[in-house]
Amino acid sequence: GKSMLLRRTGKGKRSLGAVNAFVLGAFSKCVATVLTYPAIRGKVMCQSRGTAEAKAKVDGLLDAMRQIVRTQGPQGLFQGLPQQLTKTVLSAAIGLMLKEKITQAERTFAAALLRMAKEA
Repeated sequence: GKSMLLRRTGKGKRSLGAVNAFVLGAFSKCVATVLTYPAIRGKVMCQSRGTAEAKAKVDGLLDAMRQIVRTQGPQGLFQGLPQQLTKTVLSAAIGLMLKEKITQAERTFAAALLRMAKEA
C-alpha cells in the first residue's frame, strides 16, 4: 500500500503525490468493492420490500445470495457492479488524494511555524 509506494519513491517522503494517492485509492476501493459486492447484493435483497426479488421469502444473507445464484446465475451477484465501482472508486480515489494533499499542507505549515518560532 502506501508505505510500499513511499519506500519505492524514496527520498524520505512522508506522504504520496497526488497521482499516486489517486491511483492507490482507486485500486484499493476497486478491490474492496469487487470482493464485498455479492454480500451487498444479498443485503439489498434482504432489505427490499415490494419488489419482485422480495416476494420470495429470504432467510438471511446467505439464503438471499443462494436465491440470486439460483434465479440469475453467479453473475447475478455482480449485477450493478459497474455502476457501484464508478461511484465508489472515484469518490475514494479523490478522498485519498485530498487527504494526502491536506497532510502535506499541514506539515509544510507546521515546519514554517517552527522556523518562525526559532527566528523570533
